[in-house]
Amino acid sequence: MASQDLKHKDKLYGGFMNTLKWVIPLIAVIVFFVVALIAGYASRIRGKAHVKIAVLKERAAGETRVAATPETIKKFAGLGNELAVETGAGIAASITDAAYTDAGASVGSAAEVVKDADIVLAIQAPEVALLKGAKPGAMVAALFDPFNNAATLEAYAKGGFEALSMEFMPRITRAQGMDVLSSQSNLSGYKAVLAAADTY
Repeated sequence: MASQDLKHKDKLYGGFMNTLKWVIPLIAVIVFFVVALIAGYASRIRGKAHVKIAVLKERAAGETRVAATPETIKKFAGLGNELAVETGAGIAASITDAAYTDAGASVGSAAEVVKDADIVLAIQAPEVALLKGAKPGAMVAALFDPFNNAATLEAYAKGGFEALSMEFMPRITRAQGMDVLSSQSNLSGYKAVLAAADTY
């Protein structure tokens, strides 16, 4: 009985070792290709010319927010990007044009800002006409309300632009830094408390 158990264990061990003979090389090949892909992607990013990021002034009625602050402009610029902000984009949010230039951005008209832009940032999705001059396939990160604004999405598709609807960002811990809905809900709650305290 013990002899049979030993033979069975030897057979299992032998099968395991034979499996390892082709599993290990396969894993090595997979790891090699993954590393090669990552390295190639990283080299393309490093070798790519700077990315131009445009920030437009909000045109929707009652919209006083702005898609970038001097703090975020500094962060983007620190990554080697070119930043361009439309004149007066931050005025309603109490941010001057000088604050943007001090942070490293250029300030100009909408046409100047959008010209050759790779990425356009906005709070509310801008009209396609404002994107004239941006690079083909430029990405626009904004709130699109896609279920109620199908016409806007169709216009973006026809214009050859990539619409990044920020309200579709997953509301998970890992994506909290990009979750525009939760951040604005928190601000609304704080503002409600301040308004109530001021009133009562």
